[in-house]
Amino acid sequence: MLFAERRAQKPLRFPFYMSKQTIKSTEYPRQALGKEFIVAAGARGRFDEEAFHGKTLLCIDLTDAKNSEFGDKKRRRFMEIAEKAGKRAGSEFACCLFCGNEAKFLFLAENTLSLEMLRAFIGSRTKLKAVSSAVTDGYEFYKNFLPTAEQLQRFNNEEILFDIRALGDIGGQRRVNFHLAFRSEPDTADFAPNALREGFALGSAEESSDDDCSVGFVVHRICELTPDSVGAATDKVIALVAPYGGKLLYWDCPIQKRLKK
Repeated sequence: MLFAERRAQKPLRFPFYMSKQTIKSTEYPRQALGKEFIVAAGARGRFDEEAFHGKTLLCIDLTDAKNSEFGDKKRRRFMEIAEKAGKRAGSEFACCLFCGNEAKFLFLAENTLSLEMLRAFIGSRTKLKAVSSAVTDGYEFYKNFLPTAEQLQRFNNEEILFDIRALGDIGGQRRVNFHLAFRSEPDTADFAPNALREGFALGSAEESSDDDCSVGFVVHRICELTPDSVGAATDKVIALVAPYGGKLLYWDCPIQKRLKK
C-alpha cells in the first residue's frame, strides 16, 4: 500500500495550509533585509501572492527592552495573541517576524480601519509598547520572508508523516519513492547521473500531472520515517532537480503495520 500521493500531490503550490493536527504554528529561519529572522506562520499562514490582491498589509511592531531576544515560549504565546487579535479585528493573520528583541505582527485587511484595534489589543496582551503601520503594496515587503521550496516541503513532510502514523504504521526504515517532473527527456537524462552519485536509486519514467513539466520520473531512497531523515532527502532531491528545471511533485512509501496475533 502506497501512501502520501493524495496529500502531497502538489506540495509546493500556494496557498499552503498546515494541518492543525500536526503543529499549531510553523517556524523557519530567513535572512532578509540584512538581518536574520525567525518567521512564525500560523496554522493558516498565507504564503501566496494572490492573498495580497486588493489587500493592505497591517504591521504591529514590538520591542522588548528588557530581553535580548524572544525565546520559544514567548514566541508561542505571541502567536496565540496574534491569532486572537486577527479574529477580533476581522483581519487575516499572516505571520510574525522575530529578530533579536524585536517582533513584527503582519495581518491582511481590506483597509486600515482595524489597525488601531490590532495595536491596542496586542499592546495590552504583550505588555509592550506597540507601534502600528500599513503597507499598501504589502507583497513586495512580505515576499522577502517567503519560505524556500525546501522549507515548504518539510512542512508538507510533517503532515504526511503524521497521517502515516495515524494509519498505524510501525515506523523505521522504508524505501521512499520521489516522484519528479521535468520539461523534457534530455533534462531527465542529464539529472540521472547526479542522482546516482547522491545515493538515489533510479526508478522508471511515468506520466506527469504538472502543467509545465510533462515528463515524469521516479527515484528511490531508503529513509527513516522521521522528519529529519525524510527532510534531508527532500532537501537533496529539490536541489538536484533545480538545475534541470525539474520539480518534486510528491513522495510516497509502503505502509507497514504491526501484524495481528
